[in-house]
Amino acid sequence: MNTLNNKKDFLINNFLKSNFKVSKFNINDKFIIYGYGFLGKNALAGFKSINKKPLYIVDDNKTGDIFIKLSQLSKIKNKKISIIITIWNDKVSFLHLKKKLKDKGFKNVFSYKEIASKYFKTFKKYSMFDNPKNLIKDKKKILEAFNLIDKDKDYLNFLKILKFYSNHRFNKIVFNKKKHVSSLKKLINFDTIVDCGAYDGDTYKEFVKSNIKFKKYIALEPDKINFNLLKKVSSSKKLTALNAKIGKKKTKAKFYFSGEQSTIKKGTNYDLVDVLEGDQIINRYKKNLIKMDIEGDELKALHSFKKTIYLNNSVFLISTYHQQDHFYKIINFFNGISTEFSYKLFLNTPDFVDTMLLAYPSKYNHAN
Repeated sequence: MNTLNNKKDFLINNFLKSNFKVSKFNINDKFIIYGYGFLGKNALAGFKSINKKPLYIVDDNKTGDIFIKLSQLSKIKNKKISIIITIWNDKVSFLHLKKKLKDKGFKNVFSYKEIASKYFKTFKKYSMFDNPKNLIKDKKKILEAFNLIDKDKDYLNFLKILKFYSNHRFNKIVFNKKKHVSSLKKLINFDTIVDCGAYDGDTYKEFVKSNIKFKKYIALEPDKINFNLLKKVSSSKKLTALNAKIGKKKTKAKFYFSGEQSTIKKGTNYDLVDVLEGDQIINRYKKNLIKMDIEGDELKALHSFKKTIYLNNSVFLISTYHQQDHFYKIINFFNGISTEFSYKLFLNTPDFVDTMLLAYPSKYNHAN
């Protein structure tokens, strides 16, 4: 192993050891749940499973004995009570909410992520978060991926992501919203863009607005509610909208729909949707872009593009924040098929939501 790799090995070893900090929240503390969306409901279910109940749930849109409005928080005299913030999206920053609560005098403000991390066995069924101790087991895989990154800024982003998943605690970071778009513009003009998880066409509109060049745009959205919105986006002949998802082979599969941008939990409403094989829907000998944001199924779906990856012509833009191991396992997956890729990691929000990996053929080495 050369000197640089020795330094990287030392860095990863020490980074993993130093960042496993346990939350100060105690499961027996009195607490308030802040927010009653997806994570709020799951946090409540998790606490109920061990016979714990919040004093209140803060949500301006709910009524009932346990619910209070944000304006009523100021009337609570015990400022040492723990407040658990269960909001995690690209619209609201945890650190911003934490500061607001600290300014109101509350001393103990925690994210649900760090609590679900500390008490993993209790909340395993009630969160989408993985056990951070698995990162220790995966140290070799993490180092393999880290060794494939060759720019200082991407070293730092890799380490910031690793630190976040080590302790699930939010720290102030420098982020560049939508920086991946400017990097795409510096690459190449694309023959076809395949948008896996197209939602309501938000990425298509963003790419058109940003003047990213392409001949065809295939937008796949399995949720029928979102698909109906997607169909209204554009009458352009370049855009083909398909009520379908990517899979290893062409078939049909159940898809539970919600009409939300992000859905993790299975419900009762589902359709049978087409499953398409990635390698078969594009000309893999041409310069394409495959974008993926499919709620944690990204690594599975990439198996559908193995031949495309091997030919080393197409660019991939992949969301990595749905699973804590995707930011390194996806890099290793690419490298196991082709050693001719370069990698960039983008932190698009202050809370590690919408973290993305750009994997591009090294021959397009002007993506700065």
